Amino acid sequence: MVSAEKRELCLARSLIDILSKNQYDFVFIDTPPSLGLLTLNALTAANSVLIPMQCEYYALEGLAQLYKTISLIKQNLNRNLQIEGLVFSMVDQRANLTLQVIDEVKKFMKDKSTRLSSAQHPPGRGSKPRKAHFELR
Repeated sequence: MVSAEKRELCLARSLIDILSKNQYDFVFIDTPPSLGLLTLNALTAANSVLIPMQCEYYALEGLAQLYKTISLIKQNLNRNLQIEGLVFSMVDQRANLTLQVIDEVKKFMKDKSTRLSSAQHPPGRGSKPRKAHFELR
């Protein structure tokens, strides 16, 4: 695929036949946590993106890079691409780092009208699970 002409459109072209039959309400495209050719193809083919994010410091840097990439894709390859939301994974609200990351993401997302949600980390012994939901609109 690396040497293919218009290689960033390979997945979009492949999905045309499948999507034209209107048999599916949703098609989920899971990509590796990198901004390589596979992710570029997925973002070019998608209508919207749901961003999973671990509550870790380095994920903040990745989120900023992902937003820049999505902006470039919207400008040049896929004007219809929208960010559906962001889901925090492995959330442990007892950890200070988790709370700091969530606060930083809220600040970063403040002007972006993006919904935030979380998936909890399994509780340890003796701890009760807590539900967390964040929404910025």
